[in-house]
Amino acid sequence: MTIKPLRTPVRATDRDGKAVLLIPLANSDKLAKVFPEDYDRLVAGGYSPNWCWNVRTVKVSDWKHNTPRVARLIMDVEGPAFQVRHRDRDPLNIRRDNLIVKPVKTHR
Repeated sequence: MTIKPLRTPVRATDRDGKAVLLIPLANSDKLAKVFPEDYDRLVAGGYSPNWCWNVRTVKVSDWKHNTPRVARLIMDVEGPAFQVRHRDRDPLNIRRDNLIVKPVKTHR
């Protein structure tokens, strides 16, 4: 399925000189920051180009009534055993170099 973005991503250069896309998010006036190659990979993989802001996280539709977190998709994390954290604690900065995968601590 092909769909056009309802809100056009903006090409920009981050403060460290890297190319990024600023993705306007539904349900807010916020912009998510992502590397163009990660955005392109997700859209080519069948995810919607229309992302949303939901409970302090960036989500996307997979057309199957699921709304996975974009950070988990970028880092290829599935299942509850791992979580994705943001180095700078900014949930809108979903650049791959800002994301960390950590195991979930279990309490016995």
